[in-house]
Amino acid sequence: MELLTRMLSCLRYKKKNRHRVHSLFLLALSAILQSGWLSAAHAAESNASAARDAFAIQVKMQKLNTQLHLQAALVGFKKQRRTWLWDFGNGSATEGGLIAATCLFWNHNQDKLVIQHLPDARLRYVHNRIDGNAIAGTIYPQIAGQGVGLAGAFYELIRDSQRSLYLRKNGLNGKSAIKKMVALNHEFDSTLADSDDLSDPERRLLCALRDAALQEFVRLEGRAGRIATANYIEDGVSLTRNTVGIVGNALNAAGNVNYDKHMNANGNILNAIAASMISLRPLATNSASILCQHVNTQKIRKHFAIYKSDQDPLDEAEKALADLKDLKNTSTDIENYQLYLAFLQEQSELSDAERQADDRAAVRRYRESVYGPTKLAQSILGLNIGFRKLHNATSDNRLAAIGNTVYTAGQAGNLSELIRERIVDEMDHRNKSRQGRLPEQILQRQAQILGD
Repeated sequence: MELLTRMLSCLRYKKKNRHRVHSLFLLALSAILQSGWLSAAHAAESNASAARDAFAIQVKMQKLNTQLHLQAALVGFKKQRRTWLWDFGNGSATEGGLIAATCLFWNHNQDKLVIQHLPDARLRYVHNRIDGNAIAGTIYPQIAGQGVGLAGAFYELIRDSQRSLYLRKNGLNGKSAIKKMVALNHEFDSTLADSDDLSDPERRLLCALRDAALQEFVRLEGRAGRIATANYIEDGVSLTRNTVGIVGNALNAAGNVNYDKHMNANGNILNAIAASMISLRPLATNSASILCQHVNTQKIRKHFAIYKSDQDPLDEAEKALADLKDLKNTSTDIENYQLYLAFLQEQSELSDAERQADDRAAVRRYRESVYGPTKLAQSILGLNIGFRKLHNATSDNRLAAIGNTVYTAGQAGNLSELIRERIVDEMDHRNKSRQGRLPEQILQRQAQILGD
């Protein structure tokens, strides 16, 4: 401005130089205007750069979510198949032994017990016309079936432990994932804080996308805790109950071979414990897994003070995107925001479907444990046979026949439910695979898009 003043003064007092001064005046004015335009352009470019940086950070957040989600999806269906194989192998072998025992005892339900006096003054109760080895022969298939269940539980426990080590080694376990997400969130906040001139709709849109990523992360980590807890409890309970059941049936077989009713009764005590574990397993598994999910979710939310769990960030993102479209000039291409929002909505729908599948799996556990009370009934009748005083010489075989019949029916229902569930799951998996709608297919496509 001082330069302009001096030029005007020169123009006033030295008219002969007015053409030269006028030219200098125009050059100075042009320089000033260009300086303003450059400053505005620089500010616009700075805003665009801040928006691109914030958007890139949000993409990194979603990459982490996709990796976590994909790791869970790749394991889920394979584990379902293996678990079904262990359960069906256990149940079918047990059912074969139960059918043989049921037929054997019903064919001799009127036989009387023969009391033998042994040289050491002990009494031995003999099933008349039923060889103890024949009764033991019906128990061996049940022991074999429980051996399959024991091997399966041990194998799954090892696989789950290996998987935990793999996630920890690759930085995808809960502690490492939270640390990464917290760092990305701080970086996102710093980037937006350095851009004061960013339009309000675009700022709201970026924040809503960030909140959507955090919401997805909280859900994924909460679900990961729920699944891990359910797997470990089921593996532990299966390992314990099959071990107890094998020992109990071994005592039953030894008691029948040696015609020792009290040994048989002790075996039925262990069988009753195993049956109780079958009945209580779904309650313990579902309760503990839901509790762990709640605790994990609350713990993770403490790291993200800005995140509001009572709002749907995808709805807020849609509103902000609609407002952003009304602006003529934006820092980032609108199509990028639209495609990315559709991407997040697809993953949110997938998470909702998986949450419903988890709830159905919780209900399925109750259905699969319905046969537990039938095994408990058989064990209680076995305890009655082993410990009660002899009042009716023909009641032992009849009670054994009733107990085996009840357990046979329960195990048959369990096998039928297992077969039905396997058919439904396989058909659903096959149909989704053809349509490209399996969780791992969707997530692999998304991971490829994010990688590009």
